[in-house]
Amino acid sequence: MRRFISIFMLSSALLLPAGPGFAQESTPTPEEGITVQGFLLNRTTGEPGPEGIEVMLHAWDESGTARGMVHSVSGSRGEFIIEGVTVEKGLFYAVMAVYQGVTNLSETFVADENGRLPEIEVPIYETTTDTKNINIDLLHLVIGTGQGGLTVAEYYALSNQGDRTVVNSGALEQGRKDTLVFTLPPHAANISFPSANPKRYRVFPGGFVDTNGITPGVGTSQIVLTYVIPYEDSLTLTRLIPFDINEIKVFIPHQLGLQIEVPESNDQGVEILGSNLEAYDVYNLGPLQQGSQFETIVTGTLPSLSSDSQGTSTVRDKTGTWILLGVSILGMALIIGGLWWWRRVEEIGDEEVLGPEDTLVEN
Repeated sequence: MRRFISIFMLSSALLLPAGPGFAQESTPTPEEGITVQGFLLNRTTGEPGPEGIEVMLHAWDESGTARGMVHSVSGSRGEFIIEGVTVEKGLFYAVMAVYQGVTNLSETFVADENGRLPEIEVPIYETTTDTKNINIDLLHLVIGTGQGGLTVAEYYALSNQGDRTVVNSGALEQGRKDTLVFTLPPHAANISFPSANPKRYRVFPGGFVDTNGITPGVGTSQIVLTYVIPYEDSLTLTRLIPFDINEIKVFIPHQLGLQIEVPESNDQGVEILGSNLEAYDVYNLGPLQQGSQFETIVTGTLPSLSSDSQGTSTVRDKTGTWILLGVSILGMALIIGGLWWWRRVEEIGDEEVLGPEDTLVEN
């Protein structure tokens, strides 16, 4: 079953309304709806989930438009019953639950030919502050041009090979909500985390902190960030590897005419990528171990604005375009919970959550 939803579906989910059922124009289920049953299972201990945990059944269509949300609460053995659910063929359904301050997501399902959903298991996990089981499956680095120099978009897909959710590693300061720490290049400016809850990340001089918990599994956490680096005819972009990484791909638009060198990489040549079918020079390297680094050396003069015979700009500031293309280049779905569900946790939780104004300055 599909567990992942694209970032475009994720953007729609940010506007998800709550309601007693899923409002549909037509549905194969009775007017009163169906009953969806499921259970929480603690995958760390093997025991049923606890009583009193709020669960929410969500639905999306193929375009990523949110179609509704229905609440329930787990019983004494972790079981839950959600009544009055209307389902429709072609919609995707998943159940989420918050346990120990961390979002947990079921598999994603579609209704069967009778308009029914199966019994749904929502895995939950105990927590740990140990990051030894974290690794990066994939890093995509997309370089473009924008106001002030080169734009860089980075996309991380992270996995947790353990059986506990990694939270609050205390990597920078005890008592602060810090899970993972990443470095940033010197002089990186206009640092942004597109579509993310602003409370998820904290930027400090030379890096940023991800406060999101990472549940066990492959690709259970993703990070998307962009920044601008000043550029004058040459630049060596050095990136430190915070965890073992399986694969790195570097992309740069071919039309820029810049010279790129990525030491120890395989030059994949020119590939046509993205919804706009733009040509990119692609470089591939990895695996690399935690603590190592790789360089992307860029040389050449940035193209200036010019116009064709119709006065249309042929080379222009395409920061936003290349960032969006980078998302499509990523080629893998971003999990719903990482960005959207942390907003829900922060709204209902009692624990203080640090926002972007809580900037950490190293001593």
